[in-house]
Amino acid sequence: MNLAYIVSAYKLPEQLIRLVLKLNSDTSHFFIHVDRKTDDATWRRMSTALSRFSNVHFLPRHRCYYGGFGHVRATIKAISEIIRRRLPFDYTILLTGQDYPIRSNEQIDAFFSRQEGQSFMEYFTLPHTEWDHGGIDRITSWHLRFDRSHFRIPGRSGTTFQRRFPALQLYEARRTGACRMNARNTSTGFFRSRGLTRASSSTSMSRRRSSSTPFS
Repeated sequence: MNLAYIVSAYKLPEQLIRLVLKLNSDTSHFFIHVDRKTDDATWRRMSTALSRFSNVHFLPRHRCYYGGFGHVRATIKAISEIIRRRLPFDYTILLTGQDYPIRSNEQIDAFFSRQEGQSFMEYFTLPHTEWDHGGIDRITSWHLRFDRSHFRIPGRSGTTFQRRFPALQLYEARRTGACRMNARNTSTGFFRSRGLTRASSSTSMSRRRSSSTPFS
């Protein structure tokens, strides 16, 4: 399988290096974005150790904030670079620099070979019990940043001047058979995030055929 790994990193250079070395193969490519806020010494350690590999590509850096669009922007940059380079790939896999594989490359390849282009994404509805205030304020409030300070307007106790957002509706895909979605955790179980007890999910995109149906 030709796998393109998109990695978002900002600290722990030795772990990022170990991650790449573990997943590296003749058919893999790595597109790494390092947060612009990361100090120069950490950035140099990452880039110096990994730039010797022709299949490791460092993306132009920008600032990323927790819960901000910067992480999405990094992913878009990586996908654009994959397309620009016309690299052959079967799947892209989104990771952070703090993830680490708990299966071998052979097992990962075998799993994706069986999926025939099916894509995987973990999702859940809002409000969500694991997020403060259910996470709704992430959408209904304006979020402003000055330097490293984060301001939310209105605050979590505010009820006026909230942002309006359209209600999202999932059309009756089951009726047409075009798509089937459920609320199951679609973690592939191949990567473990540092400091967490459960394997983190991977988000994959197939160049050959896109599917919005999670695996069963």
